[in-house]
Amino acid sequence: MRLYHGSNVVVEKLEVNAGRRALDFGAGFYLTSNRDQAVRWAQAVTRRRRNGNAILNCFEFDESKIASLVIRRFDGPNSDWLDFVVSNREGLCEAHGFDVVIGPVANDSTMPVLHIVYGM
Repeated sequence: MRLYHGSNVVVEKLEVNAGRRALDFGAGFYLTSNRDQAVRWAQAVTRRRRNGNAILNCFEFDESKIASLVIRRFDGPNSDWLDFVVSNREGLCEAHGFDVVIGPVANDSTMPVLHIVYGM
């Protein structure tokens, strides 16, 4: 399976604990199977950081390894997903115990819902 990571730098080695922790799914390395989404993210990161160029990093994932992983899957933005995202963004799920979390990430239009519902 081909997965993508949009950034303003070339990523040669995955560093799971290098990023910020208060993200939708907690600390980790975020990938998507949607190439266009990764390209848009790379462009946004480059604009925000005002540094480097938009880079599309590509990785191959061996799907035979899935059976050995602890996976949390969200099929859509439902109440369980929202609770999980809010807990991670507030830093309440420092180590949630999943190897992989699959699901939608909150975008800018989702944040007002988080603010209203949870008073963030």
